Amino acid sequence: MFDVDTVYVIATRRGSYPAQDLVQSLRWSSLSSHYTVIVDRGKDVEMPKGLTDGYTILTIDADTGIQDQFVAGLGLKWCIDNGVRAKQYVVLDDRCLVMQRGLDTWALEHMQKTQVGLLGVKDRLNYEDAYQKVTPLMDRWEMPHLLFTPGRQTVHEAAFYLSASLVQTLFDKNLLVPDGADQWPLPYGPFISWAAQMLGYFQVGWGEMDQQMPPFYVNHTKHSRFQPAPHILNTQFKLYFSVRHVPGYSEERLRESFKRMRGEEAKVFDPVKPTVAPQPVGPPTTVE
Repeated sequence: MFDVDTVYVIATRRGSYPAQDLVQSLRWSSLSSHYTVIVDRGKDVEMPKGLTDGYTILTIDADTGIQDQFVAGLGLKWCIDNGVRAKQYVVLDDRCLVMQRGLDTWALEHMQKTQVGLLGVKDRLNYEDAYQKVTPLMDRWEMPHLLFTPGRQTVHEAAFYLSASLVQTLFDKNLLVPDGADQWPLPYGPFISWAAQMLGYFQVGWGEMDQQMPPFYVNHTKHSRFQPAPHILNTQFKLYFSVRHVPGYSEERLRESFKRMRGEEAKVFDPVKPTVAPQPVGPPTTVE
């Protein structure tokens, strides 16, 4: 049993590389006390030998149909069950890239405000029309939806902050990983957004996909052809999604670049250089 300012929860099924990079970058970025819980769906995540504390790895079956963010709820539940208390809980997709320091402290002030329960980037998509399709599940989970009218705003599930109060309420009502979560037909963002509001908490949309607001840059992977590379963004941006969908760059090249920026040993790639076309054959073209 112990208290920290921030708990990070990451669900992954992609092996050790992204999990290791996220854990290392979160340790570098965090300016207050923190702890990381990794929910390993592939049973193959290992940390470097020199990294022995500040994290826990939970292992589950990879073939479960539950979405990664519902799986991350197992990490939140583990914290409550084991007395790991935090002022804020941060759920991150394993395709996130941490770029600057202070990912934790900038939000602490906001998450300490009365009734602020959820903070994230506003999704571009509107799920209002799908709401009635999920009310049978909400009935099953005893969610107070009868007097609730969904608005246009839901946060995207790539990265979001939860207050300690909301996490405890979700735990008490068995909504961290509700029975039958594999039947939820929508992304996780609408679920956590609607649940927070139904339970009496404010949902804060910190920027949106078409008007990004530091410290988040979050966009749909299907729109990745329009995404700028993370290293050309203003340094006020601290978190980027998705590092796997950047035109012209592999995930490894970007992660290794930011690893080098943090002062860690990193793989070296050939730098991008100017290119010169070969000398043309024949006389130069004249323009009359």
